[in-house]
Amino acid sequence: MEGLAIVTTIEEATRLIGLVRETFSTMGKEIGTLDEVRLSKSGLQGQEGIYLVFRKTDSSSKKELLTLGYPVAQRTLEDSIRELSYNAYIRLKETGEAPFSNILIELHILSPLVSMADKNVVEYGKLITIGKHGVLIERNFHTALILPYTAIQKGWDSIDLLSECCMAAGLSPDAWLDPGTKVYVFEDEVFRELKPEGRATNQ
Repeated sequence: MEGLAIVTTIEEATRLIGLVRETFSTMGKEIGTLDEVRLSKSGLQGQEGIYLVFRKTDSSSKKELLTLGYPVAQRTLEDSIRELSYNAYIRLKETGEAPFSNILIELHILSPLVSMADKNVVEYGKLITIGKHGVLIERNFHTALILPYTAIQKGWDSIDLLSECCMAAGLSPDAWLDPGTKVYVFEDEVFRELKPEGRATNQ
């Protein structure tokens, strides 16, 4: 399967992660409505999907605390990030994960989704490369997405990835074999803070 081009600079990623920190700071001052933390003017446009992963700094494994995102951005990237940050702040605070100075932020910019509808279903496993491709499964009102890094972290092969994504969507593990199930793949660019509130890196 051909590579899916995404181009995001370190500087842009650092700026976007900075918007998460800015939103957290605003929420910490109890300016609590989404309208008050959303940008009032148009920013960077695009149909890239975007996910934020929040990790604990005081763990050797950088424990994952929360993952939130949109497979396809319906707004500017800036507004999408502010909305995700708003929801993340509330959920992290509810689970007692403050102060946020102990949390590392990871930014995933997704390529456009590519449908597998024109591929033979028995070839799906061969077309998906672990660590490179993520998967989105959709059937009626059941939808789930798994980011590329997860399969490496869990030790899955490509069939495991498809099956686990089906189960995350509330479907049977082999639902991806059914013609009524839509399967999409994507790639992502990953940026993470070197330290809390620090510069981003893609290493």
